[in-house]
Amino acid sequence: MSEDSQERTEEATPKRQQESKEKGVVARSKDFNTMLLLIFAGVGFLCFGNMIAVDCLKIFTIAFGAEDINVMETQAMFTILREAGSLGVSILTPFLILCVVACFLGPLLVGSINLSIQNVGLKFDRLDPIKGLSKIFSMKSMMELVKSILKLVLVSAFCILLFYMFFEEILHLSQPMVTSAIVKFFNIVEFSFFILCSSLVIISMIDVPFQIYEHHKQIKMTKQEVKDELKESDVRPEVKNKLLKIQRDISRQRMMSNVPEADVIITNPTHFAVAIKYDDKKMKAPKLLAKGADNIAEKIRQVAKHHEIPIVQIPMLSRAIYYNTEIDQEIPSRLYVACAQVLAYVYKLKMFKKGKASKPKLPTNINVPKDMVK
Repeated sequence: MSEDSQERTEEATPKRQQESKEKGVVARSKDFNTMLLLIFAGVGFLCFGNMIAVDCLKIFTIAFGAEDINVMETQAMFTILREAGSLGVSILTPFLILCVVACFLGPLLVGSINLSIQNVGLKFDRLDPIKGLSKIFSMKSMMELVKSILKLVLVSAFCILLFYMFFEEILHLSQPMVTSAIVKFFNIVEFSFFILCSSLVIISMIDVPFQIYEHHKQIKMTKQEVKDELKESDVRPEVKNKLLKIQRDISRQRMMSNVPEADVIITNPTHFAVAIKYDDKKMKAPKLLAKGADNIAEKIRQVAKHHEIPIVQIPMLSRAIYYNTEIDQEIPSRLYVACAQVLAYVYKLKMFKKGKASKPKLPTNINVPKDMVK
């Protein structure tokens, strides 16, 4: 095969894309997820900044406004801690909710949320040092290096810009009252944090398209792989029917090979035939070895006659077993009694042929539930 045919130049088919998802191979952008998480936190600062400042002021008042007598009392200190803790939880709850939403929204927007069990197992090929060196000097590693440098430059530039913007205000924070200073401080922090987080948008605008491109490149297929997949999927109907017929014939031959092992054949008498076997040392209940209707039933009877297997005509029981039991499965518990009567008759018949018992009569009071007969 030529070298060109081995190059991954063809776009991934829907089947290959589905297989890659099942293996957990999807597009992922860590920078986009981080940016989204920080942006949501910044939005939280903008929306709840004033409330946070007020709550923090209350915490300071509770913590530092305690009287001297309360400091020496254990119960009083626990009360102060409980009040301060409840306020702290009220501050953190909105942020935690926003962070959880961002953690799910990021992967959902890029690559979709995909949990794959195949990624949990230990893969020894990842310990290959040669592959590790190739990854270090790959295009993806170079891109990560460029992004890291760009992050450093952008964040540093935004920090310097914010420092010059709020330099005068930071210097005058000590002049107003404590309440006003705290509120002003939080306004500066929330605005600065949001601006710094927004700087990562530039990184994400570069990283997301690159990660999508890398993912599509990773799951690309060779021309031979595409041809092989087309052969598997584009099979002509007549070929499929022929394959199904071959499978049915193989299954039927396997089933017919089990007939000689049966203890008894129960018939309809002509339309249905089922082969039953029971070994009290190996089985909990009688098992169905073979079943068939019309022509197949006739073949089952012929094989049974050739191997001298008893054939009994019990139409209701044969139909009930045929419709309610699959091959190589135990018969339903509701048919235990009926099958036991038949097997007991077969056992007595064998003893009669050996001259150890009188000729038995086939039971006529075999009870089969009507709802099991179609």
